[in-house]
Amino acid sequence: KTFKKGEFLNIEGQTIRNQGIYFILEGKVRLINEKGIITNLVKGDHFGGQTLKLDNEKSFRTVEFMADTCCDVLNKSAIESVIGSVSRLGTPQSFVQQLSGMTLNDLD
Repeated sequence: KTFKKGEFLNIEGQTIRNQGIYFILEGKVRLINEKGIITNLVKGDHFGGQTLKLDNEKSFRTVEFMADTCCDVLNKSAIESVIGSVSRLGTPQSFVQQLSGMTLNDLD
């Protein structure tokens, strides 16, 4: 998926859309909350895992694309087609660790 510089994926306080894990292939992403910048992410980083277990809830941070950015996206429905409901996961971070030995092709 390609995002343009200045585009937003989720905005803090608004309903979460596009649940999934985003793997940055090229570009730069900034995560922001009401206190300021959380972090800047670049090629090789990922974000979004914390949203997997949230349904119709408000985003707790803003995701802003600081440059034209290309991401591989593993969306919630694709994950659930492999493992069942994400509700059985301990934490989104542990799920990402489980994926560390897999490629995106393993999930097709």
